[in-house]
Amino acid sequence: MKLESSNVLLPLQLLAFVGLAVTFLQPIFSTSSRWIVLAVVTVFTALNRYGLRALPKRFTWLTAVFGCWSVATTFWSHEPLLTLSKASAFLIVTMSSLCVGYGWAWRHRPNNMMYFLAPLTLVALLAGILGRYSSSAIAYSGNMQYYQGLVGGSNMFGSMLAMCAPFVLWQLHLHWRRSVLRLIWWVVLLTLLYYLVRASSRAAIMIVIIAASSLVISVSKQKVALYVVLFASVVVFLFLLMPGQFEKYQRRLIYKDTSNDASLFQTREEVWRISLVQAKAGGIVGGGFGVSIDVDNNFSGGFTSVGYGREKGNSQLAILEEVGIVGFTIYCLSLLSLFIRLLGRIRIWPQCMEKRLLILLTGTLVAMLFGSFFEAWWVAPSSPESVYFWTVAGVALGVSGYNIGPEDALPGKFKGYPAAVYSAEHKAPVTLF
Repeated sequence: MKLESSNVLLPLQLLAFVGLAVTFLQPIFSTSSRWIVLAVVTVFTALNRYGLRALPKRFTWLTAVFGCWSVATTFWSHEPLLTLSKASAFLIVTMSSLCVGYGWAWRHRPNNMMYFLAPLTLVALLAGILGRYSSSAIAYSGNMQYYQGLVGGSNMFGSMLAMCAPFVLWQLHLHWRRSVLRLIWWVVLLTLLYYLVRASSRAAIMIVIIAASSLVISVSKQKVALYVVLFASVVVFLFLLMPGQFEKYQRRLIYKDTSNDASLFQTREEVWRISLVQAKAGGIVGGGFGVSIDVDNNFSGGFTSVGYGREKGNSQLAILEEVGIVGFTIYCLSLLSLFIRLLGRIRIWPQCMEKRLLILLTGTLVAMLFGSFFEAWWVAPSSPESVYFWTVAGVALGVSGYNIGPEDALPGKFKGYPAAVYSAEHKAPVTLF
């Protein structure tokens, strides 16, 4: 790919928001400079033909209505400055990320589509590898220790690795029959999984499993069954060789505690209990976007709300607390519209490279929504997960706009691209399955 603005802005925006927690990027990206990057991206998308008018209207309108309702909660919020700033940020971040992702999809071929995650993947792996030489790479919580590399927190490190997984999986998929490249991408994938296990982030591990499963599901049912049986056989064989390891990893990855009386969600139970009470208190209209109803400390302003509020631990409960049943209903309708669009294209498209790519992107979005059950990133518009989700959603919507017909089924040639972007026919790259 050429080094030009259309190829740089999207990876740069992801680095500015997701890479903010990486220690060696902090001299470059800060809570202030990330908004400068966003402003540049917003201006670029506003002047580009792949703007809001190019996005699917129903989904775009529903998402915009959710943002406008969030802004409206300023009138009854007990922290109006916080609500107004966060709701405005939600509108800007969401629409900008959708547009820049959509534009990326219409400028790149499927075999180059996931390269917007390449810089982030490099940063995440470097944070893990170089962390071995840092005394602060190990974080402690109770009687457990977690590897966080050169990232501020093991869960954040796990989330970064999970965000990079679709890129690595797609490259392995493309280069499966090229022995040298296949070996390289296997090494990258195994390295990523190694640090993911060491970070012990349950949500991140599930995100990777769901994203990988979506790619496997895109092949024929017979091959899916074969891969599932092979994977299960390898896992069972390894645990038979090391019988004592099952309980060790069960305590580390599932219970996150070495004591025998630990419960499955002991690190979330109290957080969820409080969030459920406050979600009920949100009522019909909510307490205000970004607000914790039971917290009285004042928001002091600035480019971040760090230090205000409490951990909510679940995006859906946080939405009910902040924007009420009205906002939650709009949220559900927006997501429903998004997945109707994506799954509708998957259902009618023949087996082709674009379909497999769209399945992977849709699976990634499903995985991120699953992760939102454990983290309230949906109501934190500048959080890494939020920027990542809306960016991937934009790319997926762009891919879903391709004009794919029966003649594009594999094996064959890529078709369905905008004539202004791709004037020549392109051979389909060799695939994994």
